Amino acid sequence: MYLKGTMSAITLPFLVYAAREGYGWVNGCTVPIALREQLRRTAGKMPDFDMQGAPGTCGVVNVGEWVLAYRFMRQIAGDSRGRDCAYLAMSYVKASEAGEINADALLLEPLFKTPQKTPPDTIAYAGGKGPGTAWQVPSQSGCGMFDARGSLSAACGAVGGVTEGTLRISRSEPEDGRGSRFEYVKKTEPQSPVVRKPGRETVVSGPDETAVRGKAQGCPWRLVGLLVIWALLLGVLIGRLLPWLGVLIGRSLT
Repeated sequence: MYLKGTMSAITLPFLVYAAREGYGWVNGCTVPIALREQLRRTAGKMPDFDMQGAPGTCGVVNVGEWVLAYRFMRQIAGDSRGRDCAYLAMSYVKASEAGEINADALLLEPLFKTPQKTPPDTIAYAGGKGPGTAWQVPSQSGCGMFDARGSLSAACGAVGGVTEGTLRISRSEPEDGRGSRFEYVKKTEPQSPVVRKPGRETVVSGPDETAVRGKAQGCPWRLVGLLVIWALLLGVLIGRLLPWLGVLIGRSLT
């Protein structure tokens, strides 16, 4: 969904999620809903602009094979009843082509700066290739400073090179003096249960441990069940013998 145009401009998909008759998709019906929802969830939670001091945000994050650029804004009188609402604008590109995009230039396009009542499904980008950066992806999960000036110009290229986790580079708007920040979550390998056999005893770590304990505790419960059955049978037998015992005792007394 990365469509090259002329030498000076390219066409990218453009998606908007905002309130009209409740929150929902305003455009992008040609994009599969599963992909739209995946992009929306990855962009993050819609800010509550009714709370005093709640900032807007913009950023870049990898989503599978894609690199997503997004901006959360406030749309004045955006819904059907004339109320203000949060407005999420997004565009995305193949990770292998993300270095061709300067995120700051993309986010300065009019469609990313001003909320639209009826936004188009594509955006024309003519901001040129993103600059390189000496910043390196951390070896472990963490967060910190990406650019002290708050720039996102090299963010698409940095995010597009990530294959072992999720990298988000973002900034608050208006600028809060903290620059642009990164959050990196490294992908971890799934761990299978570990089975140890000290001597003849088998110790199972993980979910299987409960099953082993359940089997070990099954025998006492079976014994209790058998005892209860025998007690019931004995009670029935005694109940049937009691009348005969009464007759015998009565005859012996006479």
